[in-house]
Amino acid sequence: MHRILLFCLLLSSLSFAYVDSDMDGVVDKNDKCANTPLSELVDLSGCTIKKLVADEKHLDLILGQSYVDDGTSTLNLSSLKIDYYHNDWSMQLSSSYFDSDLNSGQNDTYLTLYYLFNPLNNFFLTLSGGVVFPTYDVVDNNMDYTASLYGRYKFDAWSLTMGMGYNQVGDIDATNSFNYQNRFSYNVGVGYAWENGFYSSLGYYRSNSSFETVEDLETLSLYAYYPFDEHWFSSLNYGYGLVSSGKRENIGVSLGYYW
Repeated sequence: MHRILLFCLLLSSLSFAYVDSDMDGVVDKNDKCANTPLSELVDLSGCTIKKLVADEKHLDLILGQSYVDDGTSTLNLSSLKIDYYHNDWSMQLSSSYFDSDLNSGQNDTYLTLYYLFNPLNNFFLTLSGGVVFPTYDVVDNNMDYTASLYGRYKFDAWSLTMGMGYNQVGDIDATNSFNYQNRFSYNVGVGYAWENGFYSSLGYYRSNSSFETVEDLETLSLYAYYPFDEHWFSSLNYGYGLVSSGKRENIGVSLGYYW
């Protein structure tokens, strides 16, 4: 019995003598680079030799053209989007130029930061926040702020999507003719990924208007994405308004380059 106790005490003392807090195989007293990630290969001093998980960085640029018809007027939109990806983080800068029957000019410019995480198997969440710069030239246009949460569940080639967004409107009614309000939106959809990289989806979107006197906007949309090769890709979307005040149709096409 005494021998067993002595052996346990000896084993315990040896365990305390060998402490490797970051579990890189180098004891703390000899570790010159503490807290190295488990995904990095270290030398005898505990410092990184090589990252076993690549530091992924990507960039894409997308040009788009859309046409909108609400029955009484038409609107043409030319858009530009730039996306930067770094591992689970991404950032998007986007704006557009409009040309309608009444006037033309630049719309607001959006800068949005995204974070992708995977809390459960086959379930992905994207959290985003951003600012809307008032590049649309009207007197009462001020900076807005956005936030959203988007979820996607994958099973085989199918995916279910759902999301909600919030837009804090900073515009001021300088003419006393509008009553601005913040916007809340949500969307649901289903998509299918084909073997050749083609992806298609059907979605429903609803949002309240920035103006208190305008009814909510409801849209049924079709979306298709196709990669030509490892760099070039294209998308096509069609939307149909479901409410009387938003009985508009829109169709858009985009071409992008990824590197």
